[in-house]
Amino acid sequence: MNEILLRAYHSLPKGARSIVATGRGAYLSLWRYDGRTEKLVEEALERESWSAEQWKNWQEERLAFVLYRSATQVPYYRAIWEKRRRSGDRASWQYLENWEILEKGIVRENPKAFVADDCRTWRMFAEHTSGTTAKPITLWRTREVQKQWYALQEARTLHWYGLTRRTGGEFSAGS
Repeated sequence: MNEILLRAYHSLPKGARSIVATGRGAYLSLWRYDGRTEKLVEEALERESWSAEQWKNWQEERLAFVLYRSATQVPYYRAIWEKRRRSGDRASWQYLENWEILEKGIVRENPKAFVADDCRTWRMFAEHTSGTTAKPITLWRTREVQKQWYALQEARTLHWYGLTRRTGGEFSAGS
């Protein structure tokens, strides 16, 4: 489908391509930024001054959440843990060291098996990686995750160099 759209785009007159590109940019902006963006950027910047203990606590909380959600709401992982239980394996999914290493090929074969039960891919942003092996994979992000990702990118990539997305790549007055 993307190849068809790309060919159609390139067959358009220059002015029409500009309009389509502007529309796509507006669409992406809606997925990436909103009124909470600055707060998300500030939160990311604030975390840079956290102590080792604060980071440890945050990482442990996030890991516990991700492991629980994956084992109970993500079809691929839920099936893995159910199979392990049926074979008598009583290892706890609460410990990362009890998880198998995931190969990219498995994700590539059935990417929707990695989408949580309460998520709908038609309401998510499909990210197609380019793949260093020329074998891309598809990942889905909710709008909230997409916005958090771009706020983190702004904090870590732009702010560290005195830039913001609003300055259009120019150095801010404080630089």
